[in-house]
Amino acid sequence: MKTIKLSELQQQIRKNQETHQEALTLHQQILEERGLKKGRVRPRDPEEQKILDSFTRK
Repeated sequence: MKTIKLSELQQQIRKNQETHQEALTLHQQILEERGLKKGRVRPRDPEEQKILDSFTRK
């Protein structure tokens, strides 16, 4: 397995970001135009919230 240096990884990330910048900005504009937020799209109803609150994380 080839070892990648941190600087190489950062360079690949910058190159990828520059390549796809147009698509990223278009996606952000669509989200802003529609008034959407990251995360959950629809609000939880009270019944669903009660069920989800009954679970505990381990």
